[in-house]
Amino acid sequence: MNRRLYRVLLWIVCLVFPMTIQAQDAYAAVITIHEPGIEILRVDTEAWIALPQGAIAVIGTGDHVRADARGRALIRFLDRFEVLLMPTSTLTIDQFRRTDQTDVEVELTLDGHLIQRTHDADHMAYRLHFGTAEAIHPSDHFAVWSDFEGTPVLTSAIGMATLTYDDQRWEVEAERAFFTLPEARVVTLAAPYHAATLIGDLLSCPGTINAIGENSLNVRSGTGTGFTIIGYYGNGEQVKIVGINETGSWYRIQRFTGFGWVQVLGVETTCTDLPAFPRLFGESNSEIFNVLPEELDLMIPFYDTPRENLWFYRGVVSDR
Repeated sequence: MNRRLYRVLLWIVCLVFPMTIQAQDAYAAVITIHEPGIEILRVDTEAWIALPQGAIAVIGTGDHVRADARGRALIRFLDRFEVLLMPTSTLTIDQFRRTDQTDVEVELTLDGHLIQRTHDADHMAYRLHFGTAEAIHPSDHFAVWSDFEGTPVLTSAIGMATLTYDDQRWEVEAERAFFTLPEARVVTLAAPYHAATLIGDLLSCPGTINAIGENSLNVRSGTGTGFTIIGYYGNGEQVKIVGINETGSWYRIQRFTGFGWVQVLGVETTCTDLPAFPRLFGESNSEIFNVLPEELDLMIPFYDTPRENLWFYRGVVSDR
């Protein structure tokens, strides 16, 4: 095939399949779409392009990937690490380049939530901007939230991650977490290593369910009986109270890897000075659909198993 014909064919392929072709020197990662709702914005372009479920594409420096409330994608950065981009998140590849035959330099910016598993940190110069913090060395398996309940959060399941915040350096070992409420600190965290359980463990007040005249108390997605019932507590069960609505009639509680609301009259507690939330405040707890076995391996340390986290998993392609 002569060179001119090859260039014409390549131009046609790029026009018809713009998400699958990219210059080799800008190539950073391969993205696989696990759940619809993923769009890519190529460097120096203005139009977001949706990718269907099962699509595979290459991405590189300057590209943006975003997920809607349901979308999910697995991004593999050569053999160095892989990222599971979670719903309602955007990841930008600020820089990715090979510095020699074995080493790479990577810089990413996250708005939202991701889970990363690292295979070769020793041959990477790594930076991940998330909110007001920056991870400068990844652990073997960790999760990041750029702004969870008003704080950047990093939790490590395996290995030690290093980050910087407010001109200070922080090390987050396995089974520990970094967050900034009410001040920056690293704390021990029991599994699952999720930002919501971090808040429930450290920033909550205990209560006991006593649904007068009933055997259980409904948990709803917001501060009113018009909100969806997402679970319940039996009498005598303990709850973690993390807030109250402005009229003082509903408690915000933390459970599994999310939040819900129960009526104040069904809870015995001595909690005072709780954070106040507006009238008819509703939660936006994440739900995830059609989870694949390879994703479960990434998620379980941070979300527990499908059998244990009933608020999160939907339509799991597994019996775990």
